Amino acid sequence: MGIAYRKESDQFAEAVERAKQEKLGLWPGGIRPPMGVAHKTLKASKANRMSESDNRRQHERIPITRLVEMTTLEGMQDGEITNISLGGAAIVSRKPLEIELGEPVELRIENFEKIQGRVVRAGSESDFAIAFDINESDARQIVDDLINEN
Repeated sequence: MGIAYRKESDQFAEAVERAKQEKLGLWPGGIRPPMGVAHKTLKASKANRMSESDNRRQHERIPITRLVEMTTLEGMQDGEITNISLGGAAIVSRKPLEIELGEPVELRIENFEKIQGRVVRAGSESDFAIAFDINESDARQIVDDLINEN
């Protein structure tokens, strides 16, 4: 029983090490690929991520700066909307925020009703994006009101 457990543990450790090496862009055995190969791989990977994210975006982003009060599972926090679209908004919180993908968020923007959404991107400690959980006509009205507000 002890030998079988040790083998499984060793296999797990090897799998973890392989994953670390892949993440660092290393070849099997921890060998670094020639510079040109790594650069091409990184460049191709970045291009793929960019094209995937462009394909996911359905609505035009509109740069905007508006103060917002957010309610998350962590509690209430102040922040700022940096851009908005019919589908959602990018937000920077005033303090670091531990937030996970799919987590519900409620936004309160001055002179507007509360807007429900869920986290679709969590960047650094304080920036994230939400997708609105409202119908498109309500989102259109909110976006129009925000961008036309004095």
